Amino acid sequence: HLNAYFALASFKEAGNRKVRNALWMRSLFLDIDCGAGKYPKKQAAVKALGAFIEATGMPTPWILDSGGGVHVYWPMTEAVPIPEWKSLAENLKRLCKQHEFNIDFTVTADAARVLRIPSTFNWKIEGQPRLVSVKCIGEPRHVPYADLVACVSRTLKEPYKEPPSLLSAAGAPLPRST
Repeated sequence: HLNAYFALASFKEAGNRKVRNALWMRSLFLDIDCGAGKYPKKQAAVKALGAFIEATGMPTPWILDSGGGVHVYWPMTEAVPIPEWKSLAENLKRLCKQHEFNIDFTVTADAARVLRIPSTFNWKIEGQPRLVSVKCIGEPRHVPYADLVACVSRTLKEPYKEPPSLLSAAGAPLPRST
C-alpha cells in the first residue's frame, strides 16, 4: 500500500520538489496534528480552528481529514510568487502562535510541502488504513491574495520581515500570475 500526496506549489523543473525550485503557490495551508501531546482528537482540532477563524476573521477554509489530523486550505484566486507567499505564510504562522493555535509550524511556510489527497488512504500506521476525506465548515471559496494578506495582517502584532534574498534583483517581490 502506498501513501498518496500532492505538491502545493508549481515548480520550475519537473521532478525537483525542492524549495529553491518552487515558483508559484495558489494556497495558504495549515497542518493540525492530533494525538499525544497535540489536540487529543480531530474534533478538538476543528473546534480550535473555528475559534481561530472567529478571532481573526479569516475566511472559511477547505478542511481535510488527513487520516491522522486535519489539513486546512485557503485556495487563492491567483498564483502568487513564492517570496510573496512565504511572507504571508510566515505571518499566518505568527498569527496562529499569537492566538495559541497549535499547528505544525514546520508545514505552513514550506513551499515544497506535500499533503494528502482526498479519497485515498493514509497508511502511515502499517495495517491501519485511514480514509482521507474533505470536511468543511460553512461555504469555502477561493480567496484573493490581497484579502488573505488583509485578514492575517489585521490583528497580527509582530509581522514577518522578508530577508533580502527572497526579493528579486530589483529589490521587489516577483510579479503575480493569474
